[in-house]
Amino acid sequence: MQIFTLEQKYEIVARIAMLVEQGVLEWDAINDYSFSAELGHTEYTIVSPDRDDVFPFTLYIRIDGEPFTSIDSGGAPSSHVQAINRGLQSIYNAAKRNALKIDQSAIAVLEELREATGGAVPDPPAPPGPLDDVPF
Repeated sequence: MQIFTLEQKYEIVARIAMLVEQGVLEWDAINDYSFSAELGHTEYTIVSPDRDDVFPFTLYIRIDGEPFTSIDSGGAPSSHVQAINRGLQSIYNAAKRNALKIDQSAIAVLEELREATGGAVPDPPAPPGPLDDVPF
């Protein structure tokens, strides 16, 4: 049974993506390819069904612990479907980064390296010019 129209699905995905960007949702890892967050009585779970971190994605919605509906990356090509796909990918990427604390870990690595090396990082070398590759 179709619960939401394509436009409503787009709105749901867009609004969840906004909450993700604002840091409102805290995501927990179910496994390496599934992440869940709660807002009020609703639980959202974003999944990479083929376990490869890329298209397709499915967003499951549960209300008061009961399955309600899902939104996936499928559908006939349209601007709404494309926007839903981009939104699901954005939600998935942010959920994974949040749940696995990737940003905090990256900052910790950089801080350790900065402390150990003390000082500025030299500028990268200039890219080779057109004549730099000529062997004469």
